[in-house]
Amino acid sequence: MLRPRIKHKVSEIEEKSNISSKKSLIFFLLLILILFIGGSVLNNYLNKSFFNSSDEINYKGLNFKLLTDKDSYTQGERITIKLVISNKTKNRVDIDFLTPELAYFTVYTYVNLGLTRFYYRVWTTKPDIPPPVNVYRLSLKPGESLSIVKVWDQVDMNGNPVKTGKYKFVVELNVLEKVSLNK
Repeated sequence: MLRPRIKHKVSEIEEKSNISSKKSLIFFLLLILILFIGGSVLNNYLNKSFFNSSDEINYKGLNFKLLTDKDSYTQGERITIKLVISNKTKNRVDIDFLTPELAYFTVYTYVNLGLTRFYYRVWTTKPDIPPPVNVYRLSLKPGESLSIVKVWDQVDMNGNPVKTGKYKFVVELNVLEKVSLNK
């Protein structure tokens, strides 16, 4: 009589451990889902704040406009990115930049993860180590304009051709405050 009871207890313990492992698996999958959704919401918020500026802004009396020569390109075609700085006021305007390099150009693309997009940098003119501050004053007379032109050959930072897709162009002004444009 003892043997059937022991077998019964063993099968009862095995049954409880199966239920416990199923609950653990469900809890783990639910936790992963909650983390994914929470991370997606956070990532979307951060992307919105990072890419919140437009392709044209007014900053300290000057108009900054980001342009490309076309809206779509074939793979491998050179892309001309232009930042036009214009004084549309009736007075001379001076702005201090941190270095003679007035702006840094960066190209981003993304991976679509369903609920969110993960953006990553493909190409940039921004140095890894910031150069020493050497204040450069830009002065524009009324009606005067300045263009900064960069050409991107559709290659990444390692010199490899990029894939066909959508890309976002961001220009960061090299000033004390964080000012950027995107297209």
